[in-house]
Amino acid sequence: MPEEIPPQSPAQTRFDVFERIAKILAIVAIPVVIPLALAFYTARVQEGAQRESINRDYVQLAVSILKEKKDDVNPNLRDWATDLLTEHSPTKFAPNVIQGLKSGALSLPSALANDAGRIISAISSDGRRAARGP
Repeated sequence: MPEEIPPQSPAQTRFDVFERIAKILAIVAIPVVIPLALAFYTARVQEGAQRESINRDYVQLAVSILKEKKDDVNPNLRDWATDLLTEHSPTKFAPNVIQGLKSGALSLPSALANDAGRIISAISSDGRRAARGP
């Protein structure tokens, strides 16, 4: 009768050891990584929404100042409101419109500026020229 060789366990290679360690780390890391990723993503979304809300408030403030007639608003305040509108509005104005708003030659009628600050219009004091953004 031939002699039976007892079964031997296969030798572990470095790859097998690495694979086992990687599996253990994956099992341990998943409960940590997923909540951290969700927290990071949520914070980014909230930051963007907050920035948009603040920009909308700044645009509304600037529009409320710039809708007044030239004589009713201090020129420095009008310059500040124009700069505020230029910086925070999604609508970008041409340099001549910005200068017209600062000088008071253009004013923003309240009926044409919506709550979101997305449609901004300006009408010259004589009513002959108008500028409008999308």
